[in-house]
Amino acid sequence: MLAYGAARLWIEGPTPLTAVTVPAAVSPLTFFLILHAFATGCTALTGVEAISNGVPAFKASNRHRNAGQTLIVMALLMGTLFVGSIGLTSVPGVVAGPNETILSALARRLFGDGFSIW
Repeated sequence: MLAYGAARLWIEGPTPLTAVTVPAAVSPLTFFLILHAFATGCTALTGVEAISNGVPAFKASNRHRNAGQTLIVMALLMGTLFVGSIGLTSVPGVVAGPNETILSALARRLFGDGFSIW
Protein backbone atom coordinates (compact mmCIF):
# COMPACT_ATOMS: atom_id res chain seq x y z
CA MET A 1 0.00 0.00 0.00
CA LEU A 2 2.89 2.37 0.77
CA ALA A 3 4.54 1.80 -2.62
CA TYR A 4 1.26 2.18 -4.51
CA GLY A 5 0.35 5.28 -2.50
CA ALA A 6 3.78 6.83 -3.09
CA ALA A 7 3.43 6.20 -6.83
CA ARG A 8 -0.03 7.78 -6.91
CA LEU A 9 1.22 10.71 -4.85
CA TRP A 10 4.11 11.18 -7.28
CA ILE A 11 1.70 11.21 -10.25
CA GLU A 12 -1.18 13.23 -8.74
CA GLY A 13 0.75 15.53 -6.42
CA PRO A 14 -0.33 16.76 -2.97
CA THR A 15 -3.86 17.87 -2.17
CA PRO A 16 -4.16 21.57 -1.25
CA LEU A 17 -5.17 22.12 2.37
CA THR A 18 -8.12 24.25 1.31
CA ALA A 19 -9.69 21.20 -0.38
CA VAL A 20 -9.64 19.13 2.83
CA THR A 21 -12.67 19.30 5.10
CA VAL A 22 -11.97 18.13 8.61
CA PRO A 23 -14.91 16.89 10.70
CA ALA A 24 -15.46 18.25 14.17
CA ALA A 25 -14.08 16.31 17.12
CA VAL A 26 -16.58 13.75 18.36
CA SER A 27 -15.27 13.68 21.93
CA PRO A 28 -12.98 15.85 24.01
CA LEU A 29 -9.50 14.73 24.99
CA THR A 30 -10.00 13.02 28.32
CA PHE A 31 -7.84 11.03 30.70
CA PHE A 32 -9.43 7.78 29.49
CA LEU A 33 -8.72 8.64 25.85
CA ILE A 34 -5.06 9.22 26.73
CA LEU A 35 -4.97 5.89 28.59
CA HIS A 36 -6.54 4.15 25.61
CA ALA A 37 -3.95 5.64 23.24
CA PHE A 38 -1.17 4.54 25.59
CA ALA A 39 -2.54 1.00 25.81
CA THR A 40 -2.92 0.79 22.05
CA GLY A 41 0.67 1.96 21.57
CA CYS A 42 1.94 -0.62 24.04
CA THR A 43 0.65 -3.44 21.86
CA ALA A 44 3.34 -2.54 19.31
CA LEU A 45 5.94 -3.59 21.86
CA THR A 46 4.77 -7.20 21.88
CA GLY A 47 7.00 -7.96 18.89
CA VAL A 48 10.03 -6.77 20.85
CA GLU A 49 9.02 -8.99 23.72
CA ALA A 50 8.53 -11.96 21.39
CA ILE A 51 12.06 -11.58 20.01
CA SER A 52 13.61 -11.14 23.43
CA ASN A 53 11.76 -14.22 24.74
CA GLY A 54 12.78 -16.19 21.63
CA VAL A 55 16.54 -15.56 21.89
CA PRO A 56 17.19 -19.24 22.74
CA ALA A 57 15.69 -20.20 19.35
CA PHE A 58 18.54 -18.46 17.47
CA LYS A 59 21.70 -20.36 16.52
CA ALA A 60 23.85 -20.78 19.64
CA SER A 61 27.10 -19.41 18.16
CA ASN A 62 25.69 -15.99 17.18
CA ARG A 63 22.58 -15.87 19.35
CA HIS A 64 22.92 -12.32 20.72
CA ARG A 65 24.09 -10.80 17.44
CA ASN A 66 21.25 -12.41 15.46
CA ALA A 67 18.65 -11.31 18.02
CA GLY A 68 20.03 -7.76 17.91
CA GLN A 69 19.93 -7.70 14.11
CA THR A 70 16.36 -8.99 14.17
CA LEU A 71 15.34 -6.21 16.54
CA ILE A 72 17.02 -3.61 14.32
CA VAL A 73 15.23 -4.92 11.21
CA MET A 74 11.92 -4.96 13.09
CA ALA A 75 12.47 -1.37 14.28
CA LEU A 76 13.30 -0.23 10.75
CA LEU A 77 10.21 -1.92 9.34
CA MET A 78 8.00 -0.43 12.05
CA GLY A 79 9.50 3.04 11.48
CA THR A 80 9.04 2.75 7.73
CA LEU A 81 5.41 1.72 8.12
CA PHE A 82 4.74 4.49 10.64
CA VAL A 83 6.42 7.32 8.69
CA GLY A 84 5.01 6.06 5.39
CA SER A 85 1.48 5.87 6.77
CA ILE A 86 1.73 9.33 8.31
CA GLY A 87 3.11 10.75 5.07
CA LEU A 88 0.44 9.11 2.94
CA THR A 89 -2.35 10.38 5.15
CA SER A 90 -1.10 13.95 5.53
CA VAL A 91 0.12 14.87 2.05
CA PRO A 92 -2.95 13.82 0.05
CA GLY A 93 -5.24 15.10 2.81
CA VAL A 94 -6.85 11.86 3.98
CA VAL A 95 -9.33 12.46 6.80
CA ALA A 96 -11.12 9.67 8.64
CA GLY A 97 -14.83 9.86 9.30
CA PRO A 98 -16.50 9.33 12.67
CA ASN A 99 -16.86 5.54 12.13
CA GLU A 100 -13.65 4.91 10.22
CA THR A 101 -9.98 4.57 11.11
CA ILE A 102 -7.34 6.63 9.36
CA LEU A 103 -5.81 3.54 7.71
CA SER A 104 -9.23 2.54 6.40
CA ALA A 105 -9.70 6.04 4.97
CA LEU A 106 -6.24 5.84 3.38
CA ALA A 107 -7.02 2.47 1.78
CA ARG A 108 -10.37 3.77 0.52
CA ARG A 109 -8.65 6.85 -0.94
CA LEU A 110 -6.02 4.73 -2.71
CA PHE A 111 -8.04 1.70 -3.82
CA GLY A 112 -11.61 2.99 -3.95
CA ASP A 113 -14.75 1.59 -2.37
CA GLY A 114 -15.20 -1.56 -4.44
CA PHE A 115 -13.77 -5.04 -4.17
CA SER A 116 -10.71 -5.64 -6.34
CA ILE A 117 -8.36 -8.53 -6.98
CA TRP A 118 -5.04 -7.95 -8.72
